[in-house]
Order: sequence, then structure tokens, then C-alpha cells
Amino acid sequence: MFKKFCIKWPNDVRGNIEKIFERKRMFRSIFFIFTFIFSIIALQIKLDLKGVLKDVLNDLETQNFANYMAKWKKNYNGNETELKRRANIWKQNKADIDAENAIADGYTCGENMFTDMDKKERKNYVMDANLADQADASIKKLATRAKRGAQMTYVGETIDWRQPAYMPPVRDQGQCGSCYAFAAINAIEVQWNWLGHSLSQFSEQQIIDCSGTNNGCNGGWPEKVFNYSIYYGNAPRASYPYKGVKGTCYNTARTMTVSTWYQLTTVSQMESYNYYYGAVAFSGL
Repeated sequence: MFKKFCIKWPNDVRGNIEKIFERKRMFRSIFFIFTFIFSIIALQIKLDLKGVLKDVLNDLETQNFANYMAKWKKNYNGNETELKRRANIWKQNKADIDAENAIADGYTCGENMFTDMDKKERKNYVMDANLADQADASIKKLATRAKRGAQMTYVGETIDWRQPAYMPPVRDQGQCGSCYAFAAINAIEVQWNWLGHSLSQFSEQQIIDCSGTNNGCNGGWPEKVFNYSIYYGNAPRASYPYKGVKGTCYNTARTMTVSTWYQLTTVSQMESYNYYYGAVAFSGL
């Protein structure tokens, strides 16, 4: 009732098919060989790392540091002296992170690309040296600056600006020294949302590209962002998305402007303003 069905391939076609399958087997074998070799190399690197860092980290710390290096693509150019130095800095910063998490209430600290850098390196990484010096000078002069802004009395109560959802989500500035833009834009967003507008997010990238009085990815000042926002307004983040590199400023719809801003010079002023009005942008390192 049923007939056997088969295809009789010409010899040249059958030969080509066999060659294809043979090549697949060959590539599969090569893949497994390279995977095995890389596994051995990775194991050797871990063993070497343990030997090099035996005077700096214990076994668990070495494993965690190896994971940190892999996650953030750190290699230190194979320099053992640099490796030890970075491991020691990482260890100190990791201890600070763990200590903060032990007392943290409602938040968690974690490692990032800066965990193997000391304070001076982090400062120079996110802004040029001249601007870093200006930051130090501004902190020293802060106590002698004229006091401006509302004189308010902090009532000592608590408030959570996440409830209702005035606060924007946590964002990552990446390897761009744009903390000034994030700080200022965050403060603007909280004010905007608190005033009863629809929950909105505004563009840090616009500030990096267009605010000529700042330094793009090499640092800047929140007060200059506020001044820019007074004169030019702010675009929605969706229409001017974050790139993490300085680009060419382009025009897009600006949906809000800042009317004014205040400089707060004491902790009590900052506490009071934060309690009554929302986020405060801080200048300094």
C-alpha cells in the first residue's frame, strides 16, 4: 500500500552535502578545543591572581575581586604592582560599602567602575584637573559665602519623596563626568512633579551637549545647569536620550523652564528645603 520514498542525489550534490557536514563537525571540534583552552587559561589566571594577591587579599576576597575585574573588564595591563595597588584600594572601598550597608535604611550601596579608584582618581576621572581644583576651592569658601535662599526651620519630621512617586528612577551616568547634570536635572524633576505636573523626566544629555558654561563629560556645576534651564528650558529625556558622551547640541521641544533657584549654605537650610520642597543638588566632591 505504501511505497518507499527516497531521493537519489547526483554524486556531485551528495559530495557537496557531505563536505558541508564534515566542515560543521570540524568547526564544532575547533570550538570545543578553544573553549577548553580558554577554560584552562581562565583557571590559570585565577591561580596566578591568588598567588600575586596572597599578601593583600584572602581567598574569598581574591575571588570577589576576580569577579569584579571580570564584570568591569579590568586587567591593569598585566602589571603585578598595579594589580596589588588596585586590589588594596578595592578592598578599602569594599569595606566602606559593607559598613554603609550595615546601617543603611531603605537603600543599598554596591560596587561600580570606580571601586578600584581612590578619591583623587575618581575626582580627576569625572572632571578635568582645573575643575577639580575649583571644586576644592568652592568647598573651602562655602562657609564664607553670602547666605541666600529661604530661611526655614526644619521641624525634625520625616518625609519620603518616593511616596508619592516624585523621585525619578535611579540612573547610571556611565563613564561620563556628568554628575552635575544628573544632580540638577533630578532636583528639577522632583520640583516639577511636586508642583502637580504629570510625572516627567528631563534630559541630562541636553545639558552635556548644549550648556556651554559647563564642560560636557569633564564636569560642571548644577547652578550653571539651573541658569541654562531658566533661559533655554529643558527637553524630555525621551526626545533627547542619554548617550554618555558629549555630542552636538540639537533643537527639540523644551517642555519646561526653571523660574529661579536658591543657594543653600548650611546643613539646616538643606534639611529644611529638602523637607518642604524636595531634592537639593550639591556642588563639590
